[in-house]
Parts: sequence; C-alpha cells; structure tokens
Amino acid sequence: MSISALDALQRGLLNLRANPTLVVLQVLQGVVVAIFAIAGVVPLVLAVGVGLLRAFMEAGKGANPFDPGPVEEILALVEQAATQWPMLLAAGFAALAVWTVGFLVYCWALPMRTNSGHE
Repeated sequence: MSISALDALQRGLLNLRANPTLVVLQVLQGVVVAIFAIAGVVPLVLAVGVGLLRAFMEAGKGANPFDPGPVEEILALVEQAATQWPMLLAAGFAALAVWTVGFLVYCWALPMRTNSGHE
C-alpha cells in the first residue's frame, strides 16, 4: 500500500505530537553517539600530535591550491610519524575501544525501538 507524500507528512506530524518525549530522546541519542565518535578520534590526534598535523598542513600549502607543496617535507613528516608506529598502533586500538563502547551504548543502552501499531 502506497500513500501520498502529504499523507506521510500528516502521519509523521501526528506521531510527533503523540510522542514528543521520544523525539527528545532521539536527539539525545544522536548527541551521545556524536560524543563517542569524536572521542574516538582524540587518541589518534594525541598520538600523531597536533604540531605534526599542523606542519603537514602547512607543508601542503602552495601558491597553487592543487600544488601539494614541497614533496620532500611531506615525506619527512610521514617518515617521522612512521617511526612512532607503536604509539600509533596503541592509539588505533584506543580509538577502536572507544568506538566499540559507543556502539554498545548505542545498541544496548539507548534502544529507540517503537512500534506505533501501524503496519
């Protein structure tokens, strides 16, 4: 059974008026997921170092926006980052751990399954 776009919009607004607290909970769920997603990036940024990232971005700037800049400087920065592979590996595992906890919180602690009875 297909319904028109106007009917679908009316139905959605009726559900919104009937369940306003679920909308607030859905927004809070999105905020929690976003916090875990951003928190997973923090160990990686700390391992690479903000200074190294800034230097990498500065090395990529040139007069031409499509010009990658001095290749030697970029290669030196990549080589410097590659020498610290244990820290990068640990940061990768830390990021995966944070994202896994976020996934578990999303799946188990914040279930937003509702059944309005309309099938």
